[in-house]
Amino acid sequence: MKITYIGTAASEGLPALFCQCPICDAARKNMGKEFRGRAGICVNGKLLVDFPPDIYHGAAKAGVDLSQIEDIVVTHSHEDHFTPYELSTRREPVYCKRTQPGKLHVYGNLSTGAKLNGYVPGAADGHGESHGLAFDYAKSFEPIETAAGVTVTMLPADHDKNQECRMMFIVENATGKTFLYAHDTGLFPEETVEFLKGKRCDLISLDCTNVLLGDENDRNHMGIKADIRMRQILIENGTADENTQFIVHHFSHNGFIPNGEVCSQPDFEKMAADHGFLMSYDGMKVEI
Repeated sequence: MKITYIGTAASEGLPALFCQCPICDAARKNMGKEFRGRAGICVNGKLLVDFPPDIYHGAAKAGVDLSQIEDIVVTHSHEDHFTPYELSTRREPVYCKRTQPGKLHVYGNLSTGAKLNGYVPGAADGHGESHGLAFDYAKSFEPIETAAGVTVTMLPADHDKNQECRMMFIVENATGKTFLYAHDTGLFPEETVEFLKGKRCDLISLDCTNVLLGDENDRNHMGIKADIRMRQILIENGTADENTQFIVHHFSHNGFIPNGEVCSQPDFEKMAADHGFLMSYDGMKVEI
């Protein structure tokens, strides 16, 4: 399974658009790994998880060809994870010429479908012919077969109580390699932990929006303290073992300045490594 991290920041990006804090100033100056778009990934060149507002630049920079994408699974409809306007540019012949037959399938909650319908009328009812796409409401715990050769199961996350927010349990059909992508969530809901019991993952990517803020009982988002606790829960649950690779992801600039003390991104990367986590960055490629 080949995974590309297209974007790795929280909702405001990093540097945040108008921010002049030391972390954002350093990101503008240093660029490279410290410069982050809003979060999203690509799996096997054909599947996207989330469709952030930075998708145009992030995909091009990461070497992801959006014309080859056949499925998009959306965790939730917040603007930093789903920007349906960009999908309206699939309309022929005004915006593009598509040579591949078939539709692009978008999977998500009802709020995601309604939002998509505002830009691609009829898509939520399976009718988006001029744009070559269709929306499918996806229920939690029901597997989705994708063109990327992986099965995706949406699992409940602890985030916005006004809509279904999910994380992704991804299994590569040919090899059985397993990837858990868990973002915009606090500590996992009990029903998600129970589903994952005994399902060993090769790679687990955890939300780290709070970075050094928060504690081991974080709700809605996690930081490194909660990530450490969540990893232990998953190990005890049989979802992870000593060979499971852990990545922290989805960073907010605010989390690098706990109590007014600045922790640079490179310093946090070293700290995360000391605790057994890799720190994601835009364009990062992982193969399991």
